[in-house]
Amino acid sequence: MTDAPEFYLLAFTPTARRQLTGQLPEAVSAAAHAFILGSLPDHPNRAGQDSPTTR
Repeated sequence: MTDAPEFYLLAFTPTARRQLTGQLPEAVSAAAHAFILGSLPDHPNRAGQDSPTTR
């Protein structure tokens, strides 16, 4: 029996969107974007706690 992978839906608040697109240095914003859309949804428990996002 194989377990189906779990998928998470991430949503950005307006504040987070503004921070990522305008107020952080470009390198920091790019790294945060890569983490948020890359490894965070794939392995949310590695970020320190269970993700509160909708499955």
